[in-house]
Amino acid sequence: MSMWLLRVFATAIRRRQILPIASVAGAQKAILRDAAAIAVCAEREAEQIGLDISPISRACVVPHISDFTSPMNVTTQLGLIVVPGRIEARKNQIAALRIAQHFPELTFLFVGALSPYEKRYVAEFLLTLGQTANARHVAALPKEEFYPVLSSAELVLNASFFEVTSLIDLYCIENSIPLVTTLHTYARASGAFRVFDPMSVGEGVRALRECLVQSRQDGRKITSAKENNSMSIVELIEGLL
Repeated sequence: MSMWLLRVFATAIRRRQILPIASVAGAQKAILRDAAAIAVCAEREAEQIGLDISPISRACVVPHISDFTSPMNVTTQLGLIVVPGRIEARKNQIAALRIAQHFPELTFLFVGALSPYEKRYVAEFLLTLGQTANARHVAALPKEEFYPVLSSAELVLNASFFEVTSLIDLYCIENSIPLVTTLHTYARASGAFRVFDPMSVGEGVRALRECLVQSRQDGRKITSAKENNSMSIVELIEGLL
């Protein structure tokens, strides 16, 4: 039982109130049922909500946007694979290191601070890093340094277990940086773009190899997929008036 639900029960008992909803899931279903409008960041988010909580009959897709643009005069470094993100279990960098071990001809650069809350995972990451000759790690960089590094990558790798809509993914798609990312992302694109199951190192190896081959053959071409909005933003706003 969550602390949130315990607090709700404690408050109701103290005030001698009858709870209209007996669970978090019930509250979520009630919110979806009674909402005047529902906005999601991607069609897959609406699908996942339908699976996890309750089907949504109509939803407005309001995609995340990135206002970052690729720095000028940044030269692509062939063979450089950038793996961005704080070093933590959710980001799954140890799996990325396992993938790196299949590509000794490439350099994998991990950019991100070590999580102070996951010391065991960080220790295992550093141990595996030491066993991976073609990988290195640098701490979190300020934005003015991070994005030039990201933009210089031949490919960006994201092995996260849980991502939803990654701003890094969006940045790569908008700036035509080849991207291999988790299947849990809601970002969708075509061209030098692949998704893979972060539980499978083998699938990640195949996705990275395919993406590199396509990128080198066709150039750094990546195109954002268009969402088929089931309700426009105008309709969403009008429905609230």
